[in-house]
Formats: sequence, structure tokens, C-alpha cells
Amino acid sequence: VEVFGSAPELQGTPLFQAGLLEEFYGDYFNRGVEAFNNNDYKTAMESFENVLMIKPTDTNAALNVVIASYNLDEPNLKKVKEYSRKMIALGYTKSDPYKYVAQIELQE
Repeated sequence: VEVFGSAPELQGTPLFQAGLLEEFYGDYFNRGVEAFNNNDYKTAMESFENVLMIKPTDTNAALNVVIASYNLDEPNLKKVKEYSRKMIALGYTKSDPYKYVAQIELQE
């Protein structure tokens, strides 16, 4: 698991040995999905951001942050744009992040 970008000093620590990071990853991802399905977009956004703290290259979690942020009662366009750009930088090839960035930039 890639953690917080790069943290070689953590290699071999109990968190890695016990697989706790994978467990946290799954728990946060599942919480995000459940919150999203219940239209609790704030909790979903926060949960998927936690996923990204554990695994910063997870484009599915980044996309979920984008969608949840966009669906808030008051959309958080800053986060939508930030995480859309992150997905693009990570090589995400589907059109979603490009559409969000273009849509926001047309409104600015």
C-alpha cells in the first residue's frame, strides 16, 4: 500500500505488518459508499478523502470526492476542481474530470 505519498520509514512497522492500513482503507471506502447512497455527501466526501490519505493514487476515491463535493447542497467547487485535476495528473483517462473542470471554468 502506498501511504501518504511516500513513507519508507513506516515500512516494517506494525501498521504494515498487521495489514491495518488495508483495513482502514476498506472501512473508509465502505463508509463513503454507504454515505453516498444515503445522500450524505459531506460524510461521503470526508470518507473518500480519508481513503486518499491512505492511498493517494486511488482515482476511484478521487472521483467519488469529486461527485460528492459537486452534490453538496452548496457544491464545493474548489474540491471538485482540485480532485479532478489530481485525477488528470494521475493519468485517469475517462472524461469525467475534464468535464467538471471545464464546467467550473466556464462559470468563473
